[in-house]
Amino acid sequence: MATLTTVQKIRLLVGDKDAASDGTGDVFGFTDDEVNFAYNEAVAREGEATGDFDANVYLAAADLLDAAAAKSAQTAKSITVGNYSNSTASQGDALHERAEALRKRAYEQPAGGAAEIAWTDAEEAQIIFNKYEREA
Repeated sequence: MATLTTVQKIRLLVGDKDAASDGTGDVFGFTDDEVNFAYNEAVAREGEATGDFDANVYLAAADLLDAAAAKSAQTAKSITVGNYSNSTASQGDALHERAEALRKRAYEQPAGGAAEIAWTDAEEAQIIFNKYEREA
């Protein structure tokens, strides 16, 4: 199984694929440098993530979605021709909602069970079971 790079993980979460493999996304047009910048900013802001789960990938993706939402708001258009009507004004709001969902996921999902503390043997068994369930 191939391992995704950090840039590929962030592009996957944002939905900004790089089908041409030219270092720019096909949807929002983020360059690899911009994606790396967002990741490095998340690391600087939050510190290095530990465990199996890298919260900074989700935070970088959220920052990029917020940037795309800001750009979308600047170019929002509304067109009406006869009975046909189309508006891109709500696209920015949808991107902000997705960014907030990614931030929530980054802060609420435990890092490989590291947030669980075993005080008793029963809790230790539950932690092992939880880890097994997450990996299954």
